[in-house]
This record gives sequence, structure tokens and C-alpha cells, in this order.
Amino acid sequence: MHLTDWIGRSEDLTDVVTAAPCAALSATFDQPGGRPEPGTPLPPLWHWLYFLPLVRRSEIGALPAVGNFEAMPATGAQYNLALQLTGSNLYSDRDIHGFNLSLLSSELNTGRQISYNNLTGIWGNQASLEPSIRFYTQTDNTGTQVKRLSTGLRLSYKLGPRSSLMGEGIYETSQTDGPSNHETNTAFYYYIGYRYDFQ
Repeated sequence: MHLTDWIGRSEDLTDVVTAAPCAALSATFDQPGGRPEPGTPLPPLWHWLYFLPLVRRSEIGALPAVGNFEAMPATGAQYNLALQLTGSNLYSDRDIHGFNLSLLSSELNTGRQISYNNLTGIWGNQASLEPSIRFYTQTDNTGTQVKRLSTGLRLSYKLGPRSSLMGEGIYETSQTDGPSNHETNTAFYYYIGYRYDFQ
């Protein structure tokens, strides 16, 4: 359904406005007050906490195309099994290693990912290097197979007790092979930034 489909239409819903959702949203925004008393006016748009549509999972369908975004088919239930192994201080007083194996399964596709992340302190822990590598492969119900390899490196340098310079680069290559398409893509992503911790 598109937003323009609502022109000239209306929908009536009833709900019981209780204090718990308001208190939860107040806590999310770090606002004082706790549970409001009955009759307390709500801030603008907080009515979105109520009058929610209730739809069974089996009734959730595909997403239609909107603007430049392509339509997405309904995947049904997705199941993920992950195995993670973490180690620290294997070769220095500040190194952390993460190994991850993930298996994904749904009605439309199956996927597998293996990855390794590392964090190593250097220059007396004034800076840190974080290399990573990730390999992902997926096969869908049409026989299309996707393979993606990503390598990355993040560097952070402490300027002071609360401030750091940070930068990261990720190089990614992917290959798609299916009944109607064969393509290879490469991309490079990077950022350079500044971080300040207020607390």
C-alpha cells in the first residue's frame, strides 16, 4: 500500500492508554517522571505508542517498491545459528580476537558467513589497530549464488583521556552467479572521524 492510497480513506482503532509505554519511552529519552497519572496529556506523537496494527506473522507479505527502492519478497521465518569464539591477551597485554561462524536459513535462501576480527593496542595502548576479514556466501531458491569477501582495517588514536581520532577502510568484492545474471562488483568504503566521550 502506498501513502497516496490513504487519500479519502480513514481507519478507526480503539486502545486502552496505559502508563507503562509512556514511562518506557520517557526512560528511553532519559526523562524524569516515571508513570504518568491518568489524564496527563501526552507529548506530540506519543499516541504512536498505542493503536498499533496487529498482524500475524503469516500475514506479513512482500514490501512494495517505494521510490528508488526495489520491492522485496517476503522471506518467511529466518533462522540464524552462530558460533563465536573470543580470545584475549594471546600475544600482548591488549589484544582481542573474535572468530565467528554463522548459518542463515529461510524459505528463500541459505547463507553462511565466517569472520575474524582483531584488536591490538600499539604504542603503549595510545592507539589500536583493528583488522577484520569476512567471507559470506548465499544461495537462493532460484539457484542464484552470491559470494562476498570483505577486508577492513580500523585505526584509532587517543588524543586525550576522552578524545580520539578514528578511521576505517573496508574493501569488498562480490560475485553473483545465477540463471540470468553474472556480475562482479568491488567497492571501497572509508571514513575518518573524531570521537569525544562526554562521560
